Amino acid sequence: MDTFSRLKTLLENRGIKTGQLTESSTLKEIGIDSLDLVEVLLELEKELNVTFSDDELLGCRSVSDVVNLVAKKK
Repeated sequence: MDTFSRLKTLLENRGIKTGQLTESSTLKEIGIDSLDLVEVLLELEKELNVTFSDDELLGCRSVSDVVNLVAKKK
């Protein structure tokens, strides 16, 4: 499963509607708060055996930011 699809699944599991989700969607547009983002990224850290710094987490403003961050860490 690619990163975008995995991210979409994790968001859906948190009750976030992803019907119109694209990589250009901002996290604010789709209703992700900072706690949701941290929890989703913690799941990705576990799955991929990587670590994201606080600065990297704070730099994520869109779905593409998250996808690019994960790609950089793989």
